Amino acid sequence: MKQVGHIFAKDARHFWPEIAVVLAVTALFAWLYPHTRMPQIQAGSGMNAAQRAVLVTALLPVSWWILIARLVHGENLVGDKQWWITKPYEWPQLLAAKVLFLFVFTGVPLLTAQVVLLARAGFGPLQSLPGQGYDLVLLAMVLAMPVMALAAATSSFGKLTLTAFGALLVTIVALVLIAWLKADVFSIAVPGPLVELLFVAAAGVIVFTYARRRVVLSRLLLAALFVAGMGLAYLSYSPTLVERKYRAGAGTLALQLTLDASRETTASLAQAGERGKRVGVSLPVTLAGLAPEDAVTLDAVQVTVKAAGGKEWQSPWEPEYLGHLRAGNSDATVYLRIDRAFLESVKATPVDMDLRFAVTQLRVSGTTQVAMAAHDFAVRELGICSPIPDLLTPSFTGITCRSPLREPPVTLVRAQWSNEPCGSGAGGGGIPGAGWTGSVATGPADLNLAAVSAAHIDLPNGIDSARANQHRSLCPGAPLNFTRYAVVQRTQYETTIPQVTVPNWNQPPVPRTAVGSGS
Repeated sequence: MKQVGHIFAKDARHFWPEIAVVLAVTALFAWLYPHTRMPQIQAGSGMNAAQRAVLVTALLPVSWWILIARLVHGENLVGDKQWWITKPYEWPQLLAAKVLFLFVFTGVPLLTAQVVLLARAGFGPLQSLPGQGYDLVLLAMVLAMPVMALAAATSSFGKLTLTAFGALLVTIVALVLIAWLKADVFSIAVPGPLVELLFVAAAGVIVFTYARRRVVLSRLLLAALFVAGMGLAYLSYSPTLVERKYRAGAGTLALQLTLDASRETTASLAQAGERGKRVGVSLPVTLAGLAPEDAVTLDAVQVTVKAAGGKEWQSPWEPEYLGHLRAGNSDATVYLRIDRAFLESVKATPVDMDLRFAVTQLRVSGTTQVAMAAHDFAVRELGICSPIPDLLTPSFTGITCRSPLREPPVTLVRAQWSNEPCGSGAGGGGIPGAGWTGSVATGPADLNLAAVSAAHIDLPNGIDSARANQHRSLCPGAPLNFTRYAVVQRTQYETTIPQVTVPNWNQPPVPRTAVGSGS
């Protein structure tokens, strides 16, 4: 351990300019980041506080990368004639000193900044320390470890920069190619152990490089890990993953989906770079059978189209954009992309559509009701919410909510809009607005530099179209209802819609964002 202290002290003296930059950027980050949650008025051509905060947030990992590169190259591992080999340093103590240095001069300042940001956001920072530790591990794996591995396998900062730029360029090309090959195919997170194994292997390469200094082999191992990472990105589109996560017959699901004959089925040429090979069909449906306390998310759909004469065509699993659906919202629109050549071959005759959905079933886990306030107010198991003021009247046009370390559970927020400005004495309140926020993820923390997750709650009916699109108001004292949902199961739901006539698709395409219902 004596060598660890010696190397640490030597590096602290030698790299004090880089340390000073990291500390300065971290301090600016803690000072400016809260401005990203505040409404900004732009005056003139300069950057406002929120834009400066975004810039500093981007500079923070850059300052780490420079420090990591300089630190590792202080005892270069490439070659066999470096001065430090004659000391001789023991490689476990050398590596331990480097890791300790990075924890002290990047990890501790970031944890301190997060404590400050949590306190400024209204949260007790000491209660979040375990989650902060988990977040720090995630940041180290994603942001620090790859740079340290590349620095250990290169001889100078210039070669590291060139290698990193090349790796980034190849990554972009590979991801674009994968996205092109799998255009509009449902992508799902690969199993966590595979990703964790990849990062453990990367850590193993760093240890191997320090232990053996066989740089050529280390570079080959890093290249293999890069290929494996791209393989995991491609694997995320595998239908096998969908089948494993959404198991057919995994449980009972009270859901009935039928064609809504009162609304029109529409079709248009799908885009997404398919050169007119697919037809986008917007299928109006009605949902029934859901219990009042349940909601579902139709995450993906696979359609099998069957025509007369035994002709058949099946799509891959493709994403749906319907949001969360509950018993009170029975109307939805399913968007399908069907092979154009197949539809033309059946000459627009009615077809049967076998639909198979990947479904996440949710159930109410708790409800909190509070009164709309003119200041910050706490919401149980969600966090702290703030009203968004109307700059011209004493009214509010919405709310934003923030949570410590991670997004809150899936939550349905219901509010009451008023047609008149708050405090005007006029009536016209009671117009409902409901929107969703939160995530089904259950980890102790998200990958988050600031340790604070913030979201604007989209509450429909905020515009009165009958009165020249005037803004409605959220007034202090009006009830706000927060209904939390937990995941019950992920399963598949199958139904058949018979005798569907696909209309003429030679018309402007249907915007994907306009399809479906979110509340």
